[in-house]
Amino acid sequence: MRLRQKEPGACDYEWVSGPNKGYGFSSFQQVAYRSIQDRAGTPSGLQPIAVDEHREAIRDFLGQINPETGYLGD
Repeated sequence: MRLRQKEPGACDYEWVSGPNKGYGFSSFQQVAYRSIQDRAGTPSGLQPIAVDEHREAIRDFLGQINPETGYLGD
């Protein structure tokens, strides 16, 4: 897992043990603000992503993989 330095809340996951080199997915944390003033007054409204949330994202990704191809299924 790699956090994007210039995009808070964005994570890239590479499936290093999978059959397709460099394959993986990205996730993005969404934040809702009540108003523009709320957003402007909050330099970083993002909370760190919990380990359980990372695990859930990984399980969701792997659950969508076609076992025959090693890629996302249709």
